[in-house]
Amino acid sequence: MTKSFCHHATIPSDMMDIIEADLSKTFDQQMATSKLMGDQTVLDKRNSKNAWVPTTYWLGGLIWHYFKQANDEFFHYDLDQIDGESMQYTHSPG
Repeated sequence: MTKSFCHHATIPSDMMDIIEADLSKTFDQQMATSKLMGDQTVLDKRNSKNAWVPTTYWLGGLIWHYFKQANDEFFHYDLDQIDGESMQYTHSPG
């Protein structure tokens, strides 16, 4: 059984513009072709580029707020950090 939810808290569009501009400026130069398990590049299965954003970056706190809010309301897992202390930032073609 898949657990799903609908959360109505949204990040305001002007804040999303700031986030997008900052991520592009700060992390786009670190982007690399996304890999599959076993460090394989298979573009017909996963055609994207990604970089890792540390949770110590300002965006980590903002994302954690929304992540924690959804978890507290719907899932109730005992979470105290984002896995691996980094968030994946991805660009897909198209």
